[in-house]
Amino acid sequence: MPECVIFRLDMLSNPIFLEVAEEGLDFGRAKKEADETIEKRVGEAMLLAWYQGKTGEYAPHVPCCSHDQPPWLTYALSRGGTLSVVVNGGAYVFIYRRL
Repeated sequence: MPECVIFRLDMLSNPIFLEVAEEGLDFGRAKKEADETIEKRVGEAMLLAWYQGKTGEYAPHVPCCSHDQPPWLTYALSRGGTLSVVVNGGAYVFIYRRL
């Protein structure tokens, strides 16, 4: 099986960059801020995938299937994930699909 590709911000098309000034920002708070930002901009949307830059954790956990994108990003894009929020320069990345 080929090695998975490492995520880079330039893999996203028109991301929304969000800065959250909070010491020790955790996943729950970052997701809440991203959810609220998406809702304000486009209305109802569904989270398809996420990535945590510091640890490399991501969801959903799918096998590597592309030579030019990480598996979680391929999953989200193939299911209509055209909306992305990048929190604190890539500490967290969330991919959504408009409903």
